[in-house]
Amino acid sequence: MRKKFSRTQLLRFTANLHVELIGMEACGGAHFLGRLLREQGHEVRLMPAQYVKPYVKTNKGDYIDAEAIAEAVGRPTMRFVPIKTDDQLDMQSLHQSDKSSEPEVGVAANLLKMERETGIEPATFSLGS
Repeated sequence: MRKKFSRTQLLRFTANLHVELIGMEACGGAHFLGRLLREQGHEVRLMPAQYVKPYVKTNKGDYIDAEAIAEAVGRPTMRFVPIKTDDQLDMQSLHQSDKSSEPEVGVAANLLKMERETGIEPATFSLGS
């Protein structure tokens, strides 16, 4: 099946679907989506992108990536990433912002990235004084 879904459409589609396993590349959005899919009763496994990459057979594209993920998730030696809670992702974001050479820019960038990946709007903030 080759279908593209938005996050909402995917959740509607999977709500009454009986599948044994759902595999996804790990990112902030995947953790959020993984928790929702787990609440629907699915087994969800997240894989780091660098472990999926060897299974990509040709140029990058959504369908090609999906085929690589489907192949990789079934491998017995694949390493998986645990699904993180919002608190764990927030803590990770704070640790990453500490590494920025310009702390204010790092914090702002991480907050915007968190909003884009998780769909959760961060609190309003201001930089500087």
